Amino acid sequence: MLEMIAGQWLFVACCVVYVVWWNVSFRPQTEVNRVGGFRGILLGITAFLGIGGVGMSMHGAIQLALPVGAAPLTLPVPAAGIVVAGVVAFGLSLLVTWGFLKRQPTTELTLIVAWCVLEAIVIDVACACGTLGGTPATVAVCTIAASTVSSLVLYVLYYRLPEWPAFYTASIPLVTSGLVTALIACLIRV
Repeated sequence: MLEMIAGQWLFVACCVVYVVWWNVSFRPQTEVNRVGGFRGILLGITAFLGIGGVGMSMHGAIQLALPVGAAPLTLPVPAAGIVVAGVVAFGLSLLVTWGFLKRQPTTELTLIVAWCVLEAIVIDVACACGTLGGTPATVAVCTIAASTVSSLVLYVLYYRLPEWPAFYTASIPLVTSGLVTALIACLIRV
C-alpha cells in the first residue's frame, strides 16, 4: 500500500514540474527550444517523475492484487475491465474530439484517459484492501470523473481560445490532476 501511495505522490510532483515546464516553455509570443537547456531538464524531470509515479502506483497495486503465495485479491471492478473501459473511452474521446469537433489529436488526450484509468485502478485496489471505502471512495471516484470531464472540455477548447487564455487554460488539467491524485493519496488509510 505504501508503494502505491508513494507512486501517487511522485505523480503529484510530476504534475507540479509539468506545470512549471509548460509555463516556461509555452508562454505565448516566446519562440524557444522547448526541450533544450533548462526546459529540457524540466521535461526530463517531468518524464522521470511521471514514469516513476505510474510505475510505483501500478507495481504497488499489482503486488496488493496478486500477492505472492496467497489468493488474488477480489477487486470490486476487475482491473481488465477498467483497462478495456479506458481503451473504449480513449476511442470515443478521439472520435468525438477529432472526428466531430475537429480538434487536432495530441498526447494530452492519451494522458487524460491514462491518468483516469490509473486512478480508477488505485481506487479499486484500495477499496478491495479495505483502506478506502464509503464516502471517501465516492469522493475519489467523483473527483476523478469531474477532473477527467473538465480536462476533456479544456482539451477541446484549447485551440479555439486566444493564445493567452489558451496558455493559462492548458495548465488547469495538470493542476486538477495533481490535486485529485493528492486527494486520493490522502484518502487511502494505511
